[in-house]
Amino acid sequence: MKQLTGQKDRLIGQLEQTQTQLSKIKELISKTQGAIEYLEAIGISQSDEENVKMEETLKENETSKEDSKNMKSSFLPIKT
Repeated sequence: MKQLTGQKDRLIGQLEQTQTQLSKIKELISKTQGAIEYLEAIGISQSDEENVKMEETLKENETSKEDSKNMKSSFLPIKT
C-alpha cells in the first residue's frame, strides 16, 4: 500500500510537470504565431527573410575568406 501511494504521488508530480511544460509550449506557439502575423502585416514575407539570410551568409563568407588570407600572409616566412 505504501509503495502504491508513493508511486501515485510521483505520477502526480510528473503530470504536474508535464502540464507546466505544455503550458509553456502553448505560450511559445502563441508568441511565435503573433510574430509571424506581425511580420506578414508589415509586408515581410518568407522569401524576403531568405534573401536577407543569403546576403548575410555571403557577407560572412567574404569576411572569413579575407580573414583566412590575412592569417596566411601573417605566417609567410620573412626573407632577409
